[in-house]
Amino acid sequence: MPRPGRGRKPRTQASLLDLFVLAVVPQGHNTAYALQEKAGISQGSAIPTLRWLEQEGLVKKAKGSTRGKQEFSITSTGEA
Repeated sequence: MPRPGRGRKPRTQASLLDLFVLAVVPQGHNTAYALQEKAGISQGSAIPTLRWLEQEGLVKKAKGSTRGKQEFSITSTGEA
């Protein structure tokens, strides 16, 4: 199966995984590691999902992330 971005068409709508991640980010599952540990989503799925949600303006990288963690927070658009 081709990797995302390599021979696949760009996504034009949210998947169920995107919507799930969008729902749990405000509950503190706001890093790829937290999504893996607390929600059972592999980092190989969580990272591209968080990137896509960021591209769409639904989440943003939180300022002041500690130890190089990429923490995300939901935007007002993401809440809607």
